[in-house]
Amino acid sequence: MIVSINRSNTPNIGDLVCNPFLYYDDITDKRIDLLSDSVHHLPENSKIIIGGGGLFHNVFRSNIKRLVDKHDCATWAIGYNDDGFNTPLNKPDFIDGIKLLGNRDYNSGHEYVPCPSCKFANFSKDYKIKREFSVYQHLDHNIDSPFDKITNDGNNSSFSKIVEFIGESNTVITNSYHGAYWSMLLNRNVILYRPFSNRFRSFKPKYDVINDIKSINQSNYSNECTNDKTYLNECIDLNDKFYLKIKKFINED
Repeated sequence: MIVSINRSNTPNIGDLVCNPFLYYDDITDKRIDLLSDSVHHLPENSKIIIGGGGLFHNVFRSNIKRLVDKHDCATWAIGYNDDGFNTPLNKPDFIDGIKLLGNRDYNSGHEYVPCPSCKFANFSKDYKIKREFSVYQHLDHNIDSPFDKITNDGNNSSFSKIVEFIGESNTVITNSYHGAYWSMLLNRNVILYRPFSNRFRSFKPKYDVINDIKSINQSNYSNECTNDKTYLNECIDLNDKFYLKIKKFINED
């Protein structure tokens, strides 16, 4: 059995849209949530594809270790996610048992495979700037600001609406991993607000960090961003190439 595993029982839109088989031919037999009981009852000799998402967080490691110990596992755009912005990457003790490791963290030392949500067609659209600043807020971490705001609560906002909101913003203030990543795909300015995990250090494009909204020097972000798609195309290409590796992994005895 070929099984795709990530977080699906959650309101977090980033988790809901980062499964790679939303964008590629679904060559799996089953998709399940990493925290569901089903992960403990998979047939022997299953091939497991884990990701995307920040699933190297401690809360998920025991379940991933059980999978790695019992099955052939690959990870697709899995990410580190330790508490604290400056916390060093804490490599799991099972990492050498992963047969094919694709990691979304640019400086991790693993093969760099950014989140496959870059394949969402709406990122290829051109958006006209309608607001200088906006806030993309993690549903568990409030940001008080005078700017227009949207959250990563998938119960309240569709993926299309979120991408449009970001695309119409010149500068995005965010404490969400995917809020920053999607803004970078759209070539928008990114300001990380009080980043609370080392996952926020893993981006390839540049960003700024603040702890106080009032500290923003708005004149530093006055130049209008373009719809340049260089980083978007790079992320798509890396995922397309990794998909070929996944197919080879699945077909290996």
